[in-house]
Amino acid sequence: MATILAVESGGSHCSVCLWQSGSLAIQMQETTQGAVGSIIPLIELLLCEAKISLKQLDQIAVSVGPGSYTGLRIGLAAAQGLGFSLGIPVFGVCSFLALASAAATEMSDNRAILVLLDGKRQDVFARFYTHQAKPLTPPLVIMPEEIETLIGHKTAIIIGDGTAKTPDRISSLINNSYQPHARYVAQLAAYQLQQKQPGLDAIPIYLKTPDVSEAKKLFWSLPDDHSSS
Repeated sequence: MATILAVESGGSHCSVCLWQSGSLAIQMQETTQGAVGSIIPLIELLLCEAKISLKQLDQIAVSVGPGSYTGLRIGLAAAQGLGFSLGIPVFGVCSFLALASAAATEMSDNRAILVLLDGKRQDVFARFYTHQAKPLTPPLVIMPEEIETLIGHKTAIIIGDGTAKTPDRISSLINNSYQPHARYVAQLAAYQLQQKQPGLDAIPIYLKTPDVSEAKKLFWSLPDDHSSS
């Protein structure tokens, strides 16, 4: 089976893991919030602990968002750079689906799954899934006060790093066991590869325009931005 290096950098913490022989072999998470600049050293430490070299990797899986703009770009740049230098494929994984699939795998009931990812402003990125991780809604950008309306009369659980913005009156629906992490990226990538399903392009999914200064507008308008509204 393939040896997969997975990278998640769009959430509150960056993490990396190694997937070998069909299961999680080793994982690491940066303890400093938002320390996306430490991805390469974290990968080096991971491989050292696993006692394998970069040349032994078969595939790189990386979260493509939605999530932190800066985090996604740095994580994807690291994954693409390693993939190019090693001559191995880079497999893009949707951050929504990685969490929904992990929850669906472990759930024993038919509750719908609402994935909330921190939008880094006042809002959250949201997508609803069935208990089998099939999408019920398109990706959404909503305010916290809209979460309850989105849920309506559905029996649901709420997961992701955007749950902190959930109104108190529906906080009982929160399950904090599922936060953005490389192990979920690896788990979904391994399943999709086994099923011969194609990965996403290794470009960031943006659901809104980055909140940047005038001085940075030129950077965000470059052709490789791939943003969508």
